[in-house]
Formats: sequence, structure tokens, C-alpha cells
Amino acid sequence: MGNGTTSNKDEEVKRTVLGIMSYTRWVPPPTPINLCIVTPTKHSSLLEKLDASETMNKIVVSKQNYDANTLASQCDAIYFGDISPNDQQKVIAARQSKPILIISENNPNCEVGSSFCLNLETSPITFTVNLDSLTRSGVRVDPNVLLLGRKKKAAQ
Repeated sequence: MGNGTTSNKDEEVKRTVLGIMSYTRWVPPPTPINLCIVTPTKHSSLLEKLDASETMNKIVVSKQNYDANTLASQCDAIYFGDISPNDQQKVIAARQSKPILIISENNPNCEVGSSFCLNLETSPITFTVNLDSLTRSGVRVDPNVLLLGRKKKAAQ
């Protein structure tokens, strides 16, 4: 939806990403949490417009171009659009033990790269959890979110 219009998918993406982030803990906790949106994306328009006052955790959003080292050093959470899983993995490798949450809208197998992979083909959208990536990420996510990701994957 590059023409400035939003869709129900944009709302679902915003709700899902913020939901995942609300159950994620960074040690030490960043203030604010820097959420980087790596373009191009299909359904991030409402995330891009997010105002820090809308979130209890004071999330600050910025749009970024892909650069593994910059993303690893400047972002606490990353939302990837059309970036390949292998390029997502490069960010994880560059993070140097900094806790980082990675969510993708374009990683259908969810075997490499992102910790959370959105399935935009379902309504409402679902997500899959890559436990290996999540373990390496350095963030802690409430186990109930992990179970939710597993249940949704099993139902597909």
C-alpha cells in the first residue's frame, strides 16, 4: 500500500507487532525502545506513524534502509519488509550481544533471520516463532506469546 492508504492488514500488523513488543523484555531495558522499520514494506504504514505517547513503553519509530551494522547498533526492535532472511541473519550476527527483537513480514519459512515471522495471508494475521533466532536475540519473550505462535502455526 505505497499510495498512503491504510488497510485492515496495516492495523493488524500494528496490533500484532505492538503486542509482541509489549511481552518482550530487554536487559538492560532501553528507554525509549527504538523500533526501526526497514523498507520497503507492505503493511507498516500505521507503525510508521506511531507516536511515542501512544505506547506505555515509549517506542520511537524510524524508517531505515538496510545496513546490518547500523541496524544492529541503533535499533532495539526491527520490522523487516522485503529483506531476505539471509540479510536478516546478518543483522543478528552484527549485534554483538546487544538484545534485539526482529519481526518480518516476508519470511515465510521462518527458519533463518527473524524471531517472529508474520503470515499476512491469514485473517487475522498470524505469526510463527523461530526459537533459535529468538534465543540468539538476547531478548526475553513471555512464554504465552511463544505458545500462541506455536498454536497458530499448527493450525495452518
